[in-house]
Amino acid sequence: MFGALSIFMAVAFFLLIFWDRIFSKYKAYAEGAFRFESLLQVFVLLVIAIVVTNNWKRMFVSLSPFFLSVYFLGGERVNMIAATFFIGAVLVENKAKHPFIMLLLVYLLIKSFVFVENIFLYGNGFGNS
Repeated sequence: MFGALSIFMAVAFFLLIFWDRIFSKYKAYAEGAFRFESLLQVFVLLVIAIVVTNNWKRMFVSLSPFFLSVYFLGGERVNMIAATFFIGAVLVENKAKHPFIMLLLVYLLIKSFVFVENIFLYGNGFGNS
C-alpha cells in the first residue's frame, strides 16, 4: 500500500512541476496529428501479435492503448514505441523466428535506411525540410 501511495505522490509531484511543458508538448504533437495510416500500422502490429503469440488476449490488451495514443498524439513516435513494445513481447515469448516477425523486421530495416537518408538530406528523419 505504501509503495502505491508513494508512486502516486511522485507522479503527482512530477505533473505539478512539469505540467506546462508536458501540455505544450501534447499540443504540439496533437495539432494535425491524426492520420488513418498511423492507426493502420498499429492495427497491422495487433494482427501480427494475435497470429504469432501464444496469449493473444494479453497482446490485444497491451497494444490497445496505442490506438488511442495514435489518435491523440500522432503516429510517428507512438508507432515506434508500439513496435518496440511488440518486439520485446515477441522476444519474451520466444517467437522471434516466426516468418511474420522476420517480414516485419525486414520492413523496419528497409524503412530505417530511408529514415537515415532523410536525416542526411533534410536534417531530420521524417523528410520535412
